[in-house]
Amino acid sequence: MLPDLATLRLCSMLSSIAFAAMFFAFWAVGRRQSFLLHWAASSALYALVLELFARIAPHSVLMPLIFGLLAATDVLIMTGVRSFHRSLYDRGYEMGVMAVALIVPMLAVFHPLTNLLPVGLAPDLALAGLATSKALVGSCLSFARGKDMLLGQRFAGIAMLGYVPTYIIAAVAGHYGLGHLHLAAVLPMLADQLLLAALNIALMAMPAERATAKLRDKALRDPLTGVRNRAWLEHYRGERSEVDAAVILVDIDHFKRINDHFGHAAGDKVLTNFATRANEVLEAERGVLARLGGDEFIAIVPDADVQRAARIAEDLLNSMRVWSPGVPMATASLGVAVPNAGDDLSGVMARADRNLYNAKAAGRGRVAVD
Repeated sequence: MLPDLATLRLCSMLSSIAFAAMFFAFWAVGRRQSFLLHWAASSALYALVLELFARIAPHSVLMPLIFGLLAATDVLIMTGVRSFHRSLYDRGYEMGVMAVALIVPMLAVFHPLTNLLPVGLAPDLALAGLATSKALVGSCLSFARGKDMLLGQRFAGIAMLGYVPTYIIAAVAGHYGLGHLHLAAVLPMLADQLLLAALNIALMAMPAERATAKLRDKALRDPLTGVRNRAWLEHYRGERSEVDAAVILVDIDHFKRINDHFGHAAGDKVLTNFATRANEVLEAERGVLARLGGDEFIAIVPDADVQRAARIAEDLLNSMRVWSPGVPMATASLGVAVPNAGDDLSGVMARADRNLYNAKAAGRGRVAVD
């Protein structure tokens, strides 16, 4: 025996209203996180749609509107995610996905269209429309790419995809006379008891997840230059028993003299100016810059042979020879080393340090390579 539909609907409505209130309350605290309003509207609209389904006859002319509102609950989740990521979600295809997700369920119950179908296929088309909407939005959330994608977003998408089998099962069961319309209503309500909470909790987790990621990133960056710091380097070292990246050690020449003559503020400008220009060089080479402390930096460049590593080191040195207003001119000494078979990071750094010493001994302002 299937559970009572009215009870399941009431549970889903109460849960949706509670989540809508929570999203709105979180937004009201600072009134700046507009994505919370999208998600609050989605939950509130879902509760309204469930009430409309209970009050309006299945063959009413209002049914396309109700199905459109049901699809809009998914679209609002996606627009909230777009708002959450701001400029990250400017791709035009996602606008198309949302439009299709909104229109298909409405067309699936549009009477002039369904009247053309063989008897018994109209409910299947309605279920297919809802499944398509869920699948489109859920897939966009689950399989989005980008370094800023969060687990909360992926889990929300997976929860949305979890509804798709309920519509498929209802459609298949309908062909065997197992109560098509009732089953089509009950199965999503059953899924709600698990997936609705999972979906909304995953959305709620996204702001906290992003804040945690920002704190973690901040802890691994040098506060002055914004590049990676020694803590990041130790984390990088601990993840690898062997290293497959070239190491370039950088030491600003006569940095103490710059501080003594121009002041520490000018010395800071030298460091930040070098870090900015070095990052421009290394980003094109998939490399990473970290500050070891004082005037010492390390650049790590994956999969670089001696010739490529030496060229990158020369580019780093040349970047310092371009004058910037308000920044004292400075040079640097650089030591380059590439890994041999079985080398760990400490071994490569030790050889790069020896080459750095050789560059200083040879007159500074130059690159020394193995």
